[in-house]
Amino acid sequence: MPQALSTVSVISRPINKHQKNGSSSTRTAVVVPNKKVFRISLFLCILFLGTMIFYLYLNLQLVEANFNLRKIVEKSTEVETKTQALESEIIENASIKRIKAAADKLKLVEAKNVRFVKLSEVGSLSLEK
Repeated sequence: MPQALSTVSVISRPINKHQKNGSSSTRTAVVVPNKKVFRISLFLCILFLGTMIFYLYLNLQLVEANFNLRKIVEKSTEVETKTQALESEIIENASIKRIKAAADKLKLVEAKNVRFVKLSEVGSLSLEK
């Protein structure tokens, strides 16, 4: 047994209250733990309980974070699905056949001679000179 835990103090009390303390046959030994050992063990018990409560708190936080992460992943997959649907719709609407069909519907004529004009300087749209 470690020395710190085996430290106790012995108090002698008479068995009969009418007898005096001088008689050794009337005394009995009562073992009382040291106050320092009691305080240390109480402190360690409180520390252990605090550690367990903190451990439970951290576990609850991890579970909550896991649920939040799962919700975020579900939203992310939903957004990715919507994005893919919109991209396919854009590709479908921007196809050459679709554009030609829209031009025919509006009775537009295909240009025969297309030329580009390249300006040497950028002009201004303002009326001031």
